Amino acid sequence: MAPNVTYLCPTCDNRIHLHLQQCPHCKADLTQIAEAGEAADVCFNVGLDAARRQQWADALCSLALVLHYRPEDAGAWVLAGKVYARLEAKDRARSCFAAALRHAPHDEKAQAALEAVGGDPSPRNTLRGFQA
Repeated sequence: MAPNVTYLCPTCDNRIHLHLQQCPHCKADLTQIAEAGEAADVCFNVGLDAARRQQWADALCSLALVLHYRPEDAGAWVLAGKVYARLEAKDRARSCFAAALRHAPHDEKAQAALEAVGGDPSPRNTLRGFQA
Protein backbone atom coordinates (compact mmCIF):
# COMPACT_ATOMS: atom_id res chain seq x y z
CA MET A 1 0.00 0.00 0.00
CA ALA A 2 1.31 3.43 -0.90
CA PRO A 3 2.05 5.90 1.85
CA ASN A 4 -0.08 9.03 2.15
CA VAL A 5 2.06 11.10 -0.23
CA THR A 6 1.26 14.72 -0.92
CA TYR A 7 2.93 17.33 -3.09
CA LEU A 8 2.39 20.91 -4.19
CA CYS A 9 0.15 21.44 -7.21
CA PRO A 10 2.39 22.84 -9.96
CA THR A 11 -0.30 25.37 -10.86
CA CYS A 12 -1.59 26.77 -7.56
CA ASP A 13 0.93 25.48 -4.94
CA ASN A 14 -1.75 23.90 -2.73
CA ARG A 15 -0.81 20.60 -1.09
CA ILE A 16 -2.69 17.66 -2.63
CA HIS A 17 -2.63 13.85 -2.51
CA LEU A 18 -0.45 12.11 -5.10
CA HIS A 19 -3.25 10.02 -6.60
CA LEU A 20 -5.63 12.90 -7.43
CA GLN A 21 -6.06 13.40 -11.16
CA GLN A 22 -7.32 16.96 -10.77
CA CYS A 23 -6.39 19.65 -8.27
CA PRO A 24 -9.43 20.32 -6.04
CA HIS A 25 -8.35 23.95 -5.71
CA CYS A 26 -7.53 25.15 -9.24
CA LYS A 27 -8.89 22.19 -11.29
CA ALA A 28 -5.53 21.67 -13.03
CA ASP A 29 -5.14 18.35 -14.87
CA LEU A 30 -2.75 16.18 -12.82
CA THR A 31 -3.23 12.91 -14.68
CA GLN A 32 0.44 12.41 -15.52
CA ILE A 33 1.53 13.04 -11.94
CA ALA A 34 -1.12 10.62 -10.62
CA GLU A 35 0.00 7.98 -13.10
CA ALA A 36 3.58 8.36 -11.87
CA GLY A 37 2.34 7.56 -8.35
CA GLU A 38 0.52 4.48 -9.62
CA ALA A 39 3.68 3.44 -11.48
CA ALA A 40 5.57 3.59 -8.18
CA ASP A 41 3.01 1.25 -6.59
CA VAL A 42 3.41 -1.21 -9.45
CA CYS A 43 7.22 -0.99 -9.26
CA PHE A 44 7.15 -1.68 -5.52
CA ASN A 45 5.06 -4.81 -6.05
CA VAL A 46 7.35 -5.96 -8.87
CA GLY A 47 10.38 -5.37 -6.64
CA LEU A 48 8.78 -7.26 -3.76
CA ASP A 49 7.97 -10.19 -6.04
CA ALA A 50 11.51 -10.22 -7.43
CA ALA A 51 12.96 -10.18 -3.90
CA ARG A 52 10.75 -13.10 -2.91
CA ARG A 53 12.13 -15.01 -5.91
CA GLN A 54 15.68 -13.96 -4.92
CA GLN A 55 16.15 -12.04 -8.15
CA TRP A 56 18.12 -9.34 -6.40
CA ALA A 57 19.12 -7.21 -9.41
CA ASP A 58 15.52 -7.06 -10.65
CA ALA A 59 14.32 -6.14 -7.16
CA LEU A 60 16.84 -3.30 -6.87
CA CYS A 61 15.96 -1.94 -10.32
CA SER A 62 12.27 -1.82 -9.44
CA LEU A 63 12.94 -0.26 -6.04
CA ALA A 64 15.17 2.40 -7.61
CA LEU A 65 12.16 3.46 -9.69
CA VAL A 66 9.95 3.58 -6.61
CA LEU A 67 12.46 5.76 -4.81
CA HIS A 68 12.78 8.01 -7.84
CA TYR A 69 9.05 8.77 -7.65
CA ARG A 70 8.73 8.55 -3.86
CA PRO A 71 12.03 9.16 -2.08
CA GLU A 72 10.15 9.33 1.24
CA ASP A 73 8.83 5.74 0.92
CA ALA A 74 10.30 4.10 4.03
CA GLY A 75 8.98 0.68 3.00
CA ALA A 76 10.89 0.81 -0.28
CA TRP A 77 14.06 1.87 1.57
CA VAL A 78 13.67 -1.04 4.01
CA LEU A 79 13.12 -3.55 1.21
CA ALA A 80 16.15 -2.22 -0.70
CA GLY A 81 18.19 -2.51 2.50
CA LYS A 82 17.09 -6.12 2.96
CA VAL A 83 18.11 -6.92 -0.62
CA TYR A 84 21.53 -5.33 -0.09
CA ALA A 85 21.91 -7.25 3.17
CA ARG A 86 21.20 -10.50 1.31
CA LEU A 87 23.89 -9.49 -1.19
CA GLU A 88 26.30 -8.90 1.74
CA ALA A 89 26.52 -5.20 0.79
CA LYS A 90 26.29 -4.09 4.42
CA ASP A 91 27.24 -0.43 3.85
CA ARG A 92 24.50 0.01 1.28
CA ALA A 93 22.05 -1.88 3.48
CA ARG A 94 22.86 0.42 6.41
CA SER A 95 22.39 3.48 4.19
CA CYS A 96 18.98 2.25 3.05
CA PHE A 97 17.80 1.47 6.58
CA ALA A 98 19.05 4.87 7.76
CA ALA A 99 17.12 6.53 4.92
CA ALA A 100 13.99 4.65 5.98
CA LEU A 101 14.43 5.96 9.51
CA ARG A 102 14.87 9.53 8.29
CA HIS A 103 11.40 9.28 6.76
CA ALA A 104 9.81 7.09 9.45
CA PRO A 105 11.85 7.59 12.65
CA HIS A 106 9.77 5.16 14.72
CA ASP A 107 9.69 2.29 12.20
CA GLU A 108 10.60 -0.70 14.36
CA LYS A 109 11.35 -2.93 11.35
CA ALA A 110 13.84 -0.40 9.98
CA GLN A 111 15.44 0.00 13.43
CA ALA A 112 15.80 -3.76 13.87
CA ALA A 113 17.14 -4.20 10.33
CA LEU A 114 19.71 -1.44 10.83
CA GLU A 115 20.88 -3.01 14.09
CA ALA A 116 21.09 -6.42 12.37
CA VAL A 117 23.65 -5.08 9.88
CA GLY A 118 25.67 -3.36 12.56
CA GLY A 119 24.21 0.14 12.30
CA ASP A 120 23.28 2.53 15.07
CA PRO A 121 19.56 3.43 14.81
CA SER A 122 19.86 6.52 17.02
CA PRO A 123 18.52 9.65 15.29
CA ARG A 124 21.92 11.38 15.12
CA ASN A 125 23.21 8.52 12.95
CA THR A 126 20.34 8.42 10.47
CA LEU A 127 20.66 12.00 9.24
CA ARG A 128 23.50 11.50 6.79
CA GLY A 129 22.76 11.62 3.07
CA PHE A 130 22.47 8.50 0.95
CA GLN A 131 23.97 8.18 -2.49
CA ALA A 132 22.52 5.41 -4.64
